[in-house]
Amino acid sequence: MNSSLVGVTNRGSFIGVKNTKLLMERKASIMYTVPSITRRMRMLEHHRVDFTIEDQNSGLYHLQQFPIKGIDMHPLVVFKNEVSLMFSRKSVTEEQLKKINDVIRNNQTEFKQILKSYL
Repeated sequence: MNSSLVGVTNRGSFIGVKNTKLLMERKASIMYTVPSITRRMRMLEHHRVDFTIEDQNSGLYHLQQFPIKGIDMHPLVVFKNEVSLMFSRKSVTEEQLKKINDVIRNNQTEFKQILKSYL
């Protein structure tokens, strides 16, 4: 890497083992963690960072709501993972879990349409 890059990502986000290792190995790169997408986007807008790593849907939605001149989402996917719902076995019964799974399984088209309406 020839130049130093400064990036920002969501505190607690997971960008994959390979990407985390790569960023740690590259001493010329600096990664900050900031919990608010609004703050991360402002840092980008005001040239405090060179890039931000965002969830695709959150990033696109934020840029749709608050356009920043000259800022676009890069097509590179840093890390892709299906969304997971986690439940406590103490608070969710097997029957409730089955109902949740059935709703998700039977409504894929509707979920995709809802998602598209925000993008």
